[in-house]
Amino acid sequence: NTSCELLHRGMNDFYLLRTIDKLYVAQVWRLNTRDFDQVLYEMEFLVYLNSGGINVPVPYKTNELNSAIEVPGPDGPRYVAIFNYIEGKVFSSNPNSSISKKMGTIFADIHNLSEKFESKVQGKIIDRAKSINNLMPYVEKVVSHRSDDLFFYKEVASLLIDSYNISKSNKNIKSGTTHGDFHIHNAFVNNDCVTIMDFDACGIDYFVQELMSYKWSIEKNDLPFNLWESFFSGYLSVRNLSSSEIDSIPIFLLGKEFSYLCGFSYAVDAIGHVAFHFPGLDWFSKSIQRHAKEAFKI
Repeated sequence: NTSCELLHRGMNDFYLLRTIDKLYVAQVWRLNTRDFDQVLYEMEFLVYLNSGGINVPVPYKTNELNSAIEVPGPDGPRYVAIFNYIEGKVFSSNPNSSISKKMGTIFADIHNLSEKFESKVQGKIIDRAKSINNLMPYVEKVVSHRSDDLFFYKEVASLLIDSYNISKSNKNIKSGTTHGDFHIHNAFVNNDCVTIMDFDACGIDYFVQELMSYKWSIEKNDLPFNLWESFFSGYLSVRNLSSSEIDSIPIFLLGKEFSYLCGFSYAVDAIGHVAFHFPGLDWFSKSIQRHAKEAFKI
């Protein structure tokens, strides 16, 4: 007595599973978006965070005790995991400072837990310098009709690649397993309970870079700046940042924004403008110029 309905299509497909007395969500990864070890790493991290008191979707295990399985599809093998259904409303439907501050403390707890996380499989190492370099041809294609932007983006890409490569040798900029793409749409709120959702971009990255993902989503959606201030104060009430991490904020904020443009340019034909919530090339041009000025004084 189980029914299945398509719930959402984005970078991956999500299905609502109904039984007589319970709801579940099945995630089906798009072909070639993650390798199986990265999926298993994500599942291990979710279970680990849940055991540490963080509200996250928890994968169910099969009878063979696997948290994800491979199934055949018309275009090739795809990976599937089934999660508990999360009650509540997405944070972006009613953003407020008190919940934002609570999310800041949650992410500080996540990062503290992450420093002790160990996995039997290798997670994705997020190398933004390499990613920007590899994806620039797609950016050049998308903005080929905007010559001024094209020239400027090449300069920004070069500066970001150099900065990220320098950061690799700075031991005061801490890294570990991160959510990878936390923004205002990736938290569900049910009364005072906050559940952090969608760890599909999870990997090993700088912790302060993760904070910039949330900060940038507030800017992109034109929400009040006090949401970021509340989030950041909540984070700092639990976890301190080094001076190097504080100094890196303008560059990492620009890096988040530029990485989003790179990702959009690469995947637009797979999921389209609407699913990306893409604000347009005019918006990006102005925003990147502003953030580049703050980061590199250009």
